[in-house]
Amino acid sequence: MTTPSTAIPLSPPTTTPTTNLASLPALHNRPRLLALDAFRGFVMLLMLVVNSSTHESFHWQFQHRGWNMGEKGASLCDMVFPWFLFAVGCAIPFSMGGGRGAGKSAFEKVWEAFKRALLIYALGAVITAARRGEVVFFLWDILPIIAWGDFLGVVLSLMPRWVQAGFVVAVLVAKWLMLTKINYPDAGVVVWEEKRHLDEWVKSNYLSIRGGPMWFVGGWFGGLTQLLPATCCVVMGMWAASLIRAQALPSFLRAMWLIAAGLIALLLAYVWERDLAFSKDF
Repeated sequence: MTTPSTAIPLSPPTTTPTTNLASLPALHNRPRLLALDAFRGFVMLLMLVVNSSTHESFHWQFQHRGWNMGEKGASLCDMVFPWFLFAVGCAIPFSMGGGRGAGKSAFEKVWEAFKRALLIYALGAVITAARRGEVVFFLWDILPIIAWGDFLGVVLSLMPRWVQAGFVVAVLVAKWLMLTKINYPDAGVVVWEEKRHLDEWVKSNYLSIRGGPMWFVGGWFGGLTQLLPATCCVVMGMWAASLIRAQALPSFLRAMWLIAAGLIALLLAYVWERDLAFSKDF
């Protein structure tokens, strides 16, 4: 005769709670713009290569050209910063329209951008202090320009397109006139040398603050002649991203408009280069 076995549980039975997934917050439900992620990654990689390059082991395209003994050229290396600014501008319509700025008023968007700019600016000051071995509060370097370029971009994004276009045209034309068309004071002619040109003269005589503490001397407001043209790169990135977000247009048509705008901008740059040298410095 066989005795049926009895299953004896080794531990108290447990119940698995059911979870309503729809009630959980969606952490990754926003689609990302893969092209922008790839572009930013490429620019960061290029920046690392450029910062590691030397004149002996790398091609001249990985060296800053700038004035370059009067040749006033540009290289692939010189495109890193403008491209990064362009990427900053591309992110603004997405972040302000559907990201951190969604549902916020214009004032709240500007306030958030201002606080973010202060944080990035302070980070730039810390990095500069570590590099120089002294505390410098008022400075213009890569991070400060990115910080306030992003802030101005957010402000301009809340304005009509004609205001944005007017800003870009006014800043670029003013920079062009200062470098190539307006006589140098007391010289009677246009002077465009590395250490002596109208842009530098204006910064030294009208946009610098003299007589203050050492960290204030050096023309902090002179950085405006760098910041405002840099903001133009941010605004152009905003325009490109706004076109990408234009859901009313088919994706193929949006791509064609982007390609056409890029080719037109490239043509204008080559025409303008006949009078204004193509260089990050300018």
